Amino acid sequence: MLTLLRKEGNQHAIDQQVNFWVRLGKACIDNPELPTSFVAECLASLSEVKDKGFIPFVPRTTD
Repeated sequence: MLTLLRKEGNQHAIDQQVNFWVRLGKACIDNPELPTSFVAECLASLSEVKDKGFIPFVPRTTD
């Protein structure tokens, strides 16, 4: 973890990681039945979608 915190060129690395760990802790408290690794992967994928601007999948309706 310390290696990630010390990466050069990313000024917000520490703030982003602290925010991630806080969100992970809250999500684990809210969902104690889920494994921590699963919750962490879900949060990481959500932040990746935000950061890279992916368009969410919207299924077509069959009318």
